[in-house]
Amino acid sequence: RVITHSIGFDIALPLLDRAAAVSGGEHKLATNTATLALSLTEIILDIFDESTSFTSPSVPVNAFNRMQNLNDVFVSVFEPSNRMHWAGNLKKYRLVNGKLTGVGNTPAVDPATGFFSTDPAAHSYWSAAADGDDVKRGGAGENLPSWQTRKVYTNLTGSQNVNLSNGSNDFSVTSSVSATALGIPDPNDSALRAEVIDWARGKDVWNEDDDSETDDDRNVMGAPLHVAPVTMIYGGTANDPDALVFTSTNDGYLHAIDARTGVEAWSFIPSPLLSRIFGLYLNEETPNVSYGLDGNLKTYIKDNDFIPGINPANEKAYLFFGMRRGGNLIFAVDVTYRNAPKLAWVIGPGSDPALADLGQTWSAPSIF
Repeated sequence: RVITHSIGFDIALPLLDRAAAVSGGEHKLATNTATLALSLTEIILDIFDESTSFTSPSVPVNAFNRMQNLNDVFVSVFEPSNRMHWAGNLKKYRLVNGKLTGVGNTPAVDPATGFFSTDPAAHSYWSAAADGDDVKRGGAGENLPSWQTRKVYTNLTGSQNVNLSNGSNDFSVTSSVSATALGIPDPNDSALRAEVIDWARGKDVWNEDDDSETDDDRNVMGAPLHVAPVTMIYGGTANDPDALVFTSTNDGYLHAIDARTGVEAWSFIPSPLLSRIFGLYLNEETPNVSYGLDGNLKTYIKDNDFIPGINPANEKAYLFFGMRRGGNLIFAVDVTYRNAPKLAWVIGPGSDPALADLGQTWSAPSIF
């Protein structure tokens, strides 16, 4: 079907009412410029609410047999909005006879439309219940750790060879992140600073789920707008690999997700993007998309023994990514140790005179 919205200007036409009803759209009546503008706005907002988009899926290479791919498929999804924060998610499916399927071999994609199936039984892996085409339900978003225990890092101690998990780079109320660094106008507003940090860690301070609670979890990720997820296999077996799935989002997070469970192992917010946090917290209407980490990820493994998995004793694993429209930096994150990431380096106009004229880092990094 083609969803059809229409506006009758100072005239009621039954044909337009029927067309809207059959197509699932809306027919509105406007009598002057003010009501015409209102009707257009309401229709556009409805389109935003109903839109679901997804990026290119990622199928991990089988580290146990380089001639094959594993059957797991990881798909980044997002939902457009007229506000600064766009909701997103990472969902897991499987390839069965060439088709993308969920729990119980339920089809994930409607072949007639090419979009996620609206069948109530459609159920991605990692999800506690059927999630269909709903971006915010299920997936890694549903499995985010509690805001109180979640491991969220930033690079407060520099940009070269930074141990993100040693405690000094925790993104938390007890860290040295200032109100000014978060973009809060009043540098002395300690209460607002604490609330903004807790919100960014996942606390539902705005009661977004309408359950009358403001100290529970939001379970919402940002939008991976132009980012396809990548995987890093650390060990396990061909049938049950121990792997992390990495994706970055427009609210400025690099997420590391356990491929088995969908639970976030850790996330990283680069310090140059901390100043956007207060704006994301307010989430006001905006005419333009706000970009954070929007560049594609590349993986590199220095494999010395050619045995599946990563042996930290003599091997290295890295993620490389730019920012696309989010900025002009390129990041390298050392992920050799599964749960102890390091920021290897950041390069851009401020780090090297040779890069003074570097523009937005749209291109995915290439490793030679």
